[in-house]
Amino acid sequence: GAYRPRAVAFAFETALANLTAPTLGVRMLDDWFVTQASLDWLTGKLAAAPIRQTDVDRRGLNGPADHYRWMKSPQSTAAAISAWADAQVQPDACSALASSRA
Repeated sequence: GAYRPRAVAFAFETALANLTAPTLGVRMLDDWFVTQASLDWLTGKLAAAPIRQTDVDRRGLNGPADHYRWMKSPQSTAAAISAWADAQVQPDACSALASSRA
């Protein structure tokens, strides 16, 4: 239940708890390996991060939305991630950055 690899001094659990970056949890709806409870457990470790979850179903996957099939047909998964990433972009922040570079 904890990320503590042997012979690694890095404090993974502390780093997860302190992460503040927006985070997306992607769940394949037919995935027996990563259940909803499993994803909730993992994202629960990210106490300081704004978390959003998206579910990927079998549309566009030519079969069940399981742990590995998305790699054979990644378009629907990539589209879900892209939509989330696009929503993270703040127009005001981008304008301010562009102005400071001008």
